[in-house]
Amino acid sequence: TRCKEFESNSETPELYLNELSKLIENNRDNVVAIGELGLDYDRQHFCDIETQLKYFEKQFELIEKFQLPMFLHSRNCHKDFMEILRRNSSKFANSGGGVVHSFTGTRDEARDYI
Repeated sequence: TRCKEFESNSETPELYLNELSKLIENNRDNVVAIGELGLDYDRQHFCDIETQLKYFEKQFELIEKFQLPMFLHSRNCHKDFMEILRRNSSKFANSGGGVVHSFTGTRDEARDYI
């Protein structure tokens, strides 16, 4: 929900992603998952939907590189969240899965995650 860091804390979004990558690399003994990443359509005052979509997808590069479990956030965004997960499923196939929190969907939507 606070994805604006990609555009405000670095010269470029790619540089910020590289900084996150270095942080993980330099702390491999301590980093047990990648996250929190995801979508939150109820908290657009932190980050608009377009920006959330862009950088949620971008962070799967870290998942693919490090193959660590994911700590995911999903609130009022099921359709877009699932589309992005499906599109990037090959990037986290061997990551050990993950956990989804802040879920606000239906029982059927919850089954999609399993």
